[in-house]
Amino acid sequence: MQPRCAKCVAATKARGRLRVGDFTRLVNELVHHFLPRCEPDSSDKMTETVAYLDAQREKVLPMHEHLKSTVTHMDESRRLLSKFMGSPECEKQLELMWLQASPLVKLLRDVATRYHRKDGWTYLAQAGDLAAKEMPEEVTSLKERYGLKTLKKLFVGCKTFDVFDEILSDGRFRTLYKNTGMH
Repeated sequence: MQPRCAKCVAATKARGRLRVGDFTRLVNELVHHFLPRCEPDSSDKMTETVAYLDAQREKVLPMHEHLKSTVTHMDESRRLLSKFMGSPECEKQLELMWLQASPLVKLLRDVATRYHRKDGWTYLAQAGDLAAKEMPEEVTSLKERYGLKTLKKLFVGCKTFDVFDEILSDGRFRTLYKNTGMH
């Protein structure tokens, strides 16, 4: 995954030099051990102290920037996720996932795997008959359960199958299907 901003790039490089454990150690050293070593009465010692603090700041600043950037990206991700979750597209995707995971669609996938012609296509009528025998309530209540009136519309709507109307010699047709991606 590529960093998204210049601060991330700098922080990524800095992480190679300063790991979280090192960062924690430096912070703990400043918090717990700095004051006893500080000698405010000595000008030379204060100059050393300022130089030491500046060096410590330079060590921890990239990690600090990285952490700030991470929080900013997490907030942006949370905002985008919230926006998506409230959108019609999310509702559509959730309904599609629910449909694809339904027992009826699972059964129809299994039928296509077990009872297909040599070319990989399965007769929709045969699948419908098997589904009606194994799951009669699912088939008779397509409209109420899935919002679709026919098995053919279920096949097309769940985007799990390729559907094909094969024209017969008398001009009529029969509908065939196969699991998407089967050859």
